Amino acid sequence: MDELTAAEDVFKAGLKLVGLEKGLHLLEDHPAEKDEVVIAIHGVATLGYEWVYPLSKLNYNNNLVAFYRWAPVSTSCANDEAAELLNLIENDFNEYATIKLVGHSAGGVLVSKIIDSINTDQEVEAHIIASPLKGSKMLNKACNYSPIQSVQDNVSLYEWRTQKKLDAVYRFMIDDPQIVEITGSIVTSLPDKYGENRLGHNRSISWVADKITIDKGL
Repeated sequence: MDELTAAEDVFKAGLKLVGLEKGLHLLEDHPAEKDEVVIAIHGVATLGYEWVYPLSKLNYNNNLVAFYRWAPVSTSCANDEAAELLNLIENDFNEYATIKLVGHSAGGVLVSKIIDSINTDQEVEAHIIASPLKGSKMLNKACNYSPIQSVQDNVSLYEWRTQKKLDAVYRFMIDDPQIVEITGSIVTSLPDKYGENRLGHNRSISWVADKITIDKGL
């Protein structure tokens, strides 16, 4: 985490993230006295820079922040990655009271797979940001994918949806792939600006990180 925040150029800092090998990377020490784990999961073709500010913003005194590096487009249909993270959560991180999952774009689809299968008594807080949870014809057929229908009692799910007309990834699609019906989910439509800038696909992570921090009173 110190290396990311110390970098003068956010794009160079982002390259440190995308240069990581596949798997989960702890961005700080793993002390048991902390009571929350934050697992950030990127989307397709990430350049890393869009995660630098959010990761630093979500880094509190009482939590551990980790970044999951993966290949969103793969023959495993995200099943292997979901199994890997479920194993880590249910075994390596079982001493933490809360698991916070933050998935952007395709990373949100992976988060949805995790919370659909998770078996833990821990509190799970899932944030799915600008994610195509509806899937696509190709994904749905090749991976037998369908959106989750509901969440477990110990899971709090927050969907953060960009405005389709402002999102460069979804703008020219006929339907908005973010729109699904999940019982128990809390849905927020993002505003059109983040500061003075258009609130599009990548900036959505920073907006949500700010909102999470404000809601925690930090």
